[in-house]
Amino acid sequence: MKVSVPSASRSALKPTAAKPAPPPRSVKATSPPAATREEEVRSRAYQLYEERGREDGRALDDWLQADEEVPPRPGNKRGTR
Repeated sequence: MKVSVPSASRSALKPTAAKPAPPPRSVKATSPPAATREEEVRSRAYQLYEERGREDGRALDDWLQADEEVPPRPGNKRGTR
């Protein structure tokens, strides 16, 4: 059995010249954003909590101590405030 292919379809099957690939885009290497001071204080406060044996009821004390230990960021006089 012979199948007839319309002439329009025949031209669509012809190979075409390949287009050149576009030049690669330059991508700047980005580093992850630096932790904010508040994140550093939070992390240090949790570390103090763990060092104390995870004793509950002293979260404010841990936060205040961590706030004193973590240096302020440039342009920020009082740190997290």
